[in-house]
Amino acid sequence: MQNEPQNVFSYFIFPPNNCQSYILCNILYQLGELAEMISISSHNLSEVINTKTGMIFFDFINQYRIEEVKREIRKPENENLTLLAVSMDSCFNSKTSFNTLFKKYVGITPSQYKDSLKSD
Repeated sequence: MQNEPQNVFSYFIFPPNNCQSYILCNILYQLGELAEMISISSHNLSEVINTKTGMIFFDFINQYRIEEVKREIRKPENENLTLLAVSMDSCFNSKTSFNTLFKKYVGITPSQYKDSLKSD
């Protein structure tokens, strides 16, 4: 039996069996693999993502990864980690792609974001 489309997003908010790092690192650009993991068709998953978010799968996954980086940066225990270390933990493979995508989705650089947290 296939999952209801609205449940697709619960896999990102509450990943089953602590598989969040699996989603971040292994499903980077493979719509079919994620669809199989949550037991719906690739077409259905793509349609749900497009309808619910207005984004294509690639943008949806990258924005999810950026939000994960932002959560990690805000954690007090990660204060001494470099932005590069946090980005690598969220499965970005290069500093350049991380910085480019962060600015695309957040509107400021990762450094500017981290500095803004200090002034709050």
